[in-house]
Amino acid sequence: TLAQRRSDGLDLVRITAHDKVIVAQDDPGAVTDEILRPETQAISLTITEKGYGLTADGILDIANPEIAADLRGEAQHLSAIGLVARALSRLAADRRPMTILSCDNLVNNGGKLEAAVTAFAEAADLPHRDRFGALFAFPSSMVDRITPRLTAQMRHEIALQRGVDDAAPVLTEGFSEWSLEDRFAAGSDLAQLQRVGVTLTSNVAAYEARKLHFLNASHSLLAFAGRLAGHKMVHQAIADPELLAQVLGLWAEAERVMSREVRDDIPDYQSALLERFSVAGMRRMLDQIATDGTVKLRERILPIIRANREVGLPAPFAQSAIAAWMNYNLSIGSAPDPMLDRAALRQASDPLPEFLGKLGMTDLSKTERHDLGRLLFRARSVFADAGQDHT
Repeated sequence: TLAQRRSDGLDLVRITAHDKVIVAQDDPGAVTDEILRPETQAISLTITEKGYGLTADGILDIANPEIAADLRGEAQHLSAIGLVARALSRLAADRRPMTILSCDNLVNNGGKLEAAVTAFAEAADLPHRDRFGALFAFPSSMVDRITPRLTAQMRHEIALQRGVDDAAPVLTEGFSEWSLEDRFAAGSDLAQLQRVGVTLTSNVAAYEARKLHFLNASHSLLAFAGRLAGHKMVHQAIADPELLAQVLGLWAEAERVMSREVRDDIPDYQSALLERFSVAGMRRMLDQIATDGTVKLRERILPIIRANREVGLPAPFAQSAIAAWMNYNLSIGSAPDPMLDRAALRQASDPLPEFLGKLGMTDLSKTERHDLGRLLFRARSVFADAGQDHT
C-alpha cells in the first residue's frame, strides 16, 4: 500500500508497479539476471548519497571500505556501483544498450554515477569497459517527494484504514515531482514516462539545484539546529520561529544563485515546502535526516556558500547550518555518521580543522573560518557551562 498523507487525511493506493523484490546482498546473481533480461531498458538507483562511495570531490573513493572490499571480490561487501559495473560489462559483451538512472540527492547525479561506474570498471579491469560510453546513457534526474521512515504507529494507522496488516506499506506526502534529463540509450522508449507526469528536460540541473538547496538544505538545517533546540520532528522544528527565520534566511542565500529557468517558480515552491514541512502526520524524524550528515552537507549546503562567494556575498545562514552540524556531533550526535570519529572530536582542543577536512571545506576564507570557529566555540562554551550534553 502507498499511503499518501495529505492535509485532509490519508489516501491509500495499492502499489502495482512492482513485479518482484530481490535482495542483492542475498542473491546478487538474481539481480544481475534481471538486468540482463532482453526486455530490461533501465536500471534506477535510490541508494542515498552515501551509497555511491564518493570522495568529497564527487569521484569514486577506491579506499572506501565497501568499494575496496567489492574490488577484492568479497561477496559480503557487494556495492551498488560494483554490481552495476559488472552487469554493464556483460551487456557490453553483446553490445546491448542500457539506461542507468540515479534518483538520489547528488548534484549532476547522472554524471557522478557514470564516472563512478567507469572508475570501478577500470579498477576492476572489467572486460569491454571501452564500450560503456557508446552503449550506456546516465541521465541526471531530480525526484522530489518526502518519504519518512515507517513507524509502528504509522503502520497501525494504515492497517486500520485498509483493513489488513500490510507487509510493506510506504508512507509518503501527496506532493511529487520528477524531472529527468532527456537522454536515453538507443532503442529506449523511456520518453513514455511523460505520460505519467515526468518532466523531460535538457536542463535537469536547474530543478536539481532548486530541490537540493531549498528542500534538502533546509531539511539538514532543521535536523541539526532543531535537535539542538530540543525538537524531534520536522513539523515541530518548522513551527519554531527562530528556526523558521533561519530557514527563510538560508532560502534567500540559495535564491541568489538559482537558474533563471526555475527562479519564477521559487515563491510557490517555498510556500509549498512550508506547507509540506508542517504536516504533523508525516512524523518526519530529525535524526533520520541527520544520518550521514557529512556526505549530505557536501551536496546541500557547501554549494550555497561557494556560489555566494563567487558573486562576492556572504552566506551566514548556510554557515550556521554547518555550525549546527558540528555542534550536533559534539553534543547529541545520535544519528550515525561513519565519516566522523565523534569521541576524538569531542576530546580535541580545536575540532574545527578536522570537521572542515571531512566536509571538504579546505577553501574557506579567513573570515569564513573565523565565523565558523566563533559559532563553534560559543556553542561549546554553552555545553561546558551546562555540565552535560545539550538535549
